[in-house]
Amino acid sequence: MHLAIVFAVLLLCLFPFAFQTVERQPLKRKRLILGLVLTNVQFLFLAYYVLSIACCEMYGSMPTLELTKVYSSQMRTLLPQLMVELLFSLVVLVATWLVLAWLYSRAAPVLLSSLESLGQGAQPSSIARQGNARVRMGILLFIGLLFLVYLPTRRYWLRREPIHTFWGATTAAGVIIPENLRSGRSSQENAYLAGLPRDVRPSTPRNLILITVDALRSDLTGVYGAAADDTPFLSSLYRTGKLRRIDSAYSICTFSFCGILGTLSSSYWHQLSGSSLVLPDLLTRYGYQTRFLLSGDHTRFLGLRSFYGSHITEFRDGSTTDHARLDDDRIILPWLQNVSWSSPHGTFLNIHLMSAHFAGERQPQFERWKPDTDSVADFLSGVPKSQRYRNHYLNGILQTDDIIRQIFQVLSEKGVLDQALVIITADHGEYLGETGKYGHGYDPYEPQVRIPILIYDQSAAAYPLRSLTSQVDIAPTFLYAIGVPIPPEWSGIPLQLPTTRNAISIASHEASGVIAQLGARRYKYLRRRESGLEELYDLGAPDAEKTNLASQPAAQPALVQMRALHQQILQQNGAGLQQQ
Repeated sequence: MHLAIVFAVLLLCLFPFAFQTVERQPLKRKRLILGLVLTNVQFLFLAYYVLSIACCEMYGSMPTLELTKVYSSQMRTLLPQLMVELLFSLVVLVATWLVLAWLYSRAAPVLLSSLESLGQGAQPSSIARQGNARVRMGILLFIGLLFLVYLPTRRYWLRREPIHTFWGATTAAGVIIPENLRSGRSSQENAYLAGLPRDVRPSTPRNLILITVDALRSDLTGVYGAAADDTPFLSSLYRTGKLRRIDSAYSICTFSFCGILGTLSSSYWHQLSGSSLVLPDLLTRYGYQTRFLLSGDHTRFLGLRSFYGSHITEFRDGSTTDHARLDDDRIILPWLQNVSWSSPHGTFLNIHLMSAHFAGERQPQFERWKPDTDSVADFLSGVPKSQRYRNHYLNGILQTDDIIRQIFQVLSEKGVLDQALVIITADHGEYLGETGKYGHGYDPYEPQVRIPILIYDQSAAAYPLRSLTSQVDIAPTFLYAIGVPIPPEWSGIPLQLPTTRNAISIASHEASGVIAQLGARRYKYLRRRESGLEELYDLGAPDAEKTNLASQPAAQPALVQMRALHQQILQQNGAGLQQQ
């Protein structure tokens, strides 16, 4: 289909030259016009292909017109953050255009001669007119047949044909949105929420704060024992016992869209929907004020804002600021200074940070690990890209840690920190060159789904050890802390409660899977959505995800158990506490 569309565009470029009024123009002018038209069309196609490759590498999905509009205004400052030299990019673009112009200046005479031959000559005779008419009708017939095939199968090509993806992917049909969210946010009130009394209040109200760090994997943070000292503030809190660290924590997927919504609605990938009950809406019913202070553009990023809740007290993100960069975490701090904590029933504060993300604005004082860019100088240094990308990532974590330090300082100055429950987590992980991949959005392998969950809670609440934790457990943890019942449709189990649950769900567009503790071994099972191909990994083995055990006879008992657990989770609709 993509080749057919490209061919149709080429024919449309040639279409005017099948008319005699154009053929009467001087040959030199016709060659120049055709050469320029084809050069620019080809240049646009190449630019789109490069953009598509970059987007797939950086967040595992094709670009859309909506996202292109969001970030086009940020290009001057965004390109350096993407480790691309602006000058080098411009030189490549100009050189590419000149090469295309030279090629098509040579090809234009051949194309014109071929077109004239099809039209039986350029003479204004009745035979020539008939030939030109046949050429025009042939072009129109091909494009018409293409539309006849394309229109009935439009939905099929949405995630398969690049041009359609770019123009057609919206909030309702985005390539990184799970199928069950394609219809957008439901306008109907959730049934559980509708059944709650209007004056219901929590038994032990307290302020609740969720800090989500975009693309933060736990194994490279100092607070989780990494060699790099990139979290000095969080590590100090952990050493003094003020911060609880949840080990073996996983995201439900590898994208921001589903990772954030899975956290707020305590739902796995297959349970997400436009009518999912999200934490902010539920807390609003309990009298809470709900405030969102978010770095990045959540409003125009495939309509993510519309899924956060219907009655948000305050919402600020990168699209609401006149700051130079919408991905600069420093925009959070003045907003936080102005937050009112006067609600007698408590405040829920949701903060999103972008410093660890490849697109996040970086400050020079946090460039501890070098080289950390793809500048010409760093490229010529001989340091592998994987090390440069890792350095850039570690610097981003270091900056994130300092932003969190400043957030805690403001909360302490406001007098709300000691009585608050603060949870620090991530929406997903990040590839740093493993298996040649960078960024996120790929299959749910360990670099993509192992995330931190850190708890700051000065109450006497206990947080028992668990073999497995999912981000779906975060929302129920907040509710349990204020004495509120957990909705039966939620899949998470409060972190304050012990559990015998031994399996959690993970997913992406390409695969659905489960991670489970079978005795002393932890396994990961993945099943490809389209092909049905199965993968089984022993996560305790060296280079665990490089050896697929699914076809090995010795692993068949584990494969059978994991396959059954996967099917069982897919059939569940919440009821997390019942699985306790």
